[in-house]
Order: sequence, then C-alpha cells, then structure tokens
Amino acid sequence: MEKYKLFVGIDISKEWIDVALMQEAISMCRNFGNCRKGYRSMLSWLKTFAKTNEMLLCTEHTGVYGMPLWNYLAEHKISFVVENPLQIKNSMGIRRTKTDKADAEMIARYIRMHHSETRLYKVPGRIISRLKVIFSHRERLLKAKHLVTVANNEISAFIPQDICKEMSADSKKLQTIIDARIERIERLMLNILYADVETKRIYQLITSVPGVGLITGTYLIIVTQNFTIIETSRKLSRYGGMSPEKNDSGKRIKKAKVSRIGNKKLRALLSNCVGTNLRYDTESKEYRHRKLAEGKPDGVIINNLKNKIMHRVYAVVNRGTPYVNIRKYVTREKVA
Repeated sequence: MEKYKLFVGIDISKEWIDVALMQEAISMCRNFGNCRKGYRSMLSWLKTFAKTNEMLLCTEHTGVYGMPLWNYLAEHKISFVVENPLQIKNSMGIRRTKTDKADAEMIARYIRMHHSETRLYKVPGRIISRLKVIFSHRERLLKAKHLVTVANNEISAFIPQDICKEMSADSKKLQTIIDARIERIERLMLNILYADVETKRIYQLITSVPGVGLITGTYLIIVTQNFTIIETSRKLSRYGGMSPEKNDSGKRIKKAKVSRIGNKKLRALLSNCVGTNLRYDTESKEYRHRKLAEGKPDGVIINNLKNKIMHRVYAVVNRGTPYVNIRKYVTREKVA
C-alpha cells in the first residue's frame, strides 16, 4: 500500500458524519452533513492538510448510511477502507468514552496504526448493488411470511376455528400474496443475473455444482463481488466462520473449532446446500456414512461438506468450465 501522510477516521450516522484526522502532531475533528454538499466541504477541508493521493480514509461498515459517501469517494478516486466495527473495537483497547467524535478519533487511530494490513474498499457495481437490494427485500418477505404463518398455525391449533376464522382467512390471503411476491422477486433476480454476460457466466458455473441453486449462487456472487474480492475458498470459509481455528495456550492444547464470528447467512445457505446433497448426491452420502463409522461428530461432517461445496465452486470459477461428476464416468467404465 502507498505511503500516506494523512489518516482520516469517519463516523457515519443518518444525518451527519464526524471526521477526525491525524497527521504527525496534528489531530482535529469536524462535523459535516451526510450529503454531497457535506462531502464536498469535508474534502475541501482535508485538502488543506494533504493532497488527495496522500490521504487514507476509513469508515465502519454502516450499510445504507455509508453508501453515498463511499460512492462519492470512489468517484473522486480517494483511497478509503471500510472496516468491520468489531475489528476496530477489538484492536483499540479499553474505551471509557462513547461519542460520535470519540468514535471518529478511534477509527483515525486504527487506520493510522493498521493501514499496512488493510485492503482498500471496492465499491460494488450496479449489478451487484441491485442484486443485494433485491436479495435483502426477499429476506424481509420471508420473515414477514414466517411471522404470519407461525402465529396463525399456533393460534389455530389451540383455539376453536369459529373464534379465529377471520384471522385464519386473512393470514392465508397474506401468505398467498407474499408467496407471489417472493416468486416475482426470484424471477427478477434471475433476470438481473442474466442481463450481464460475465455475471451470467459466473452464475451458470457455480450453479453447476450439486446443491447450489439460485439463492445460494446469488448470495455468493454478492459477497464475493463476482469472485473478485475473496479470491480463494479458504478465505471465504474464514469469512463465513467455517474454517477450524486453533485454540492453544501453553500446555493446554484443544481441538481446532470453527469460530462463532462469521457470516451467519452464508453458513445457513450452505447448510441448505448440504441438506440437498445428502438427499441426492451419492458422493456426499457415502462421505457422511464413512465419517460417521469412523466416529466423527455429525457437526464436523456437515461443516466439512460446506467447505467441500465452496472448494468445488471456486474450482469451476477458476477453471472456467462447469462441474463434472467424475465418479459417474468411472462407474460407467467399470460397468463396460
């Protein structure tokens, strides 16, 4: 990474941003609006301390509140990092003060100390951004459906039908409407994937892997930005919290375990993929039976199968050709 002279920490809220800068002995903090006018004022202020190619900005990942700022910085070719809030918090020691200004100063200190270890943020393209919005909307529809369905089933099971018939009828109508919306969203998701040549190619490759369907394939494209920011299956495994990590201290040596810190949505989707494979994929079934016979815990086996799916996904993407079930052809040769 380049040698920077000015390190800037930005704490983002809905209406404004607190900006703290650190440059050798100089340390200052100012407040700006969370809008393009505020961004212009912030950039003019920062330029009085250093050139744009000599400054490095850092923000926490704040979802939609930070997107306008990230797009503005990308437009003006300013180097910036978007870091996980937990990473910043755990690396900065004990804190006794919690204000927006203190948060901005902490982020500035963090990027000054760790700038050589961080990676510049890559703003998602239009296709990835659309997929992300559509995917999130589908998740909210599923939650709404679950809320309506579970409540209706629980109440109908214990209360006479003549008392709750209006609620049941209305709940069923809502379920029908939500199901139709979910189907529409999935069709739209597929249309977006097929609208771009490269995204379509990647999607067709990863969905050739047994168990990977529309939802998992779309999510993998979103989190890896078409497999451009997470380059290997091992990195994706650590990102999802599926890579066993050591936990040793002195003479105390424990078995490596997966971390609770990770992308829970990715883990859940891959669990669904494993469930599908265990029903239809002969190789996965045989692997599970073999490992159970060896005394391996079922949770470890399931996690290994998740990692196996990710290895297959990255293999087809790197190779550029769809997944091929080699064992099927080996079986045919033996029969012949």
